Order: sequence, then structure tokens, then C-alpha cells
Amino acid sequence: MSWGDVARTGDWERWQGLPEGLDEAALASELRLPPGPARRATAMLGSQRVEMAESGGVRYWLRGTEVILVELRSPASAASPAELLEALGAPDREGPGRFRRADAMTTEYVYAGRGLAITVAESYDDPPSFAPEVGQVLLFAPTDLRGYVVDLGGNDRGGPRL
Repeated sequence: MSWGDVARTGDWERWQGLPEGLDEAALASELRLPPGPARRATAMLGSQRVEMAESGGVRYWLRGTEVILVELRSPASAASPAELLEALGAPDREGPGRFRRADAMTTEYVYAGRGLAITVAESYDDPPSFAPEVGQVLLFAPTDLRGYVVDLGGNDRGGPRL
């Protein structure tokens, strides 16, 4: 099973990170993005200026020609959030989600060594108006928490920013 298969099916327990040196063509092929040019903008990721692109509802950040971060919103997930978090074990970091959703509280769980950050959205309402769900995943090459924060903007608020 390729990394693209894992990402498309949401089998996050199998996720082991984006491959090093991933280029845009390989990303598009693996995630089956639509043909044609992606929408592009200059962006900040932490303190670094990078290029952000969006195609087929997938946002990704490039340093030169290398894809360094991929964002999937409302991704497929083979397991419920509770089952997934239990299977993945203790995260390297847990905190308020950078991904925001108007009707929900969000919590980000970072698994830097797996190249994965999962944001779970939970209803504010009592009783809840929806079951907890995986609202976003960020995919990157395996790193440590320092690499996630410094190189991938892990402390950016409101998500990776334009």
C-alpha cells in the first residue's frame, strides 16, 4: 500500500510520513489530484517564506520543488477519532487546534515521528450536534517536535498562513 493509498483511505494508523524529496508531480499522482495547474501564492510557514498551492481541495506547501507539508480537510478516516488516537498512542504534543471550525472546538494531536498532525473537531453544543470527527490532517516527512515547530510552522496560529 503506497502512502497515497493510506492518505486517500484515511488509514492513519499505517501512516509513516511523506517521502523525502517529494515533488509536486508525485504528490498529484499519488493523491489523484485533477490535471492542470494548481492555484499558487507566496506564504509564510513559521518564519520561512514558501510557496503554497491548492488543487482538488488539497493545500500543500513547497520549499523550492519539494512538497514539505500537505493539508487535507475533512479527510477520510478509517477509524473514529477516539479509536484512532488510542491506536496511535501518546502524541508528541496536544493542544488547541490551528485548524478552526465555527461550530466546533478543535484539538491538534501531533505525531512528529510519523509525519502526522490530526485535528479533531468536537461540537460545542450540549447535547452535541455532531459526533467528534477528524477535521484536518497535516502530512509531512517524519521529524521531531522541533522540526515540526520550526520548519513546518507548528506554532503558527490559524494554521499555516498566507
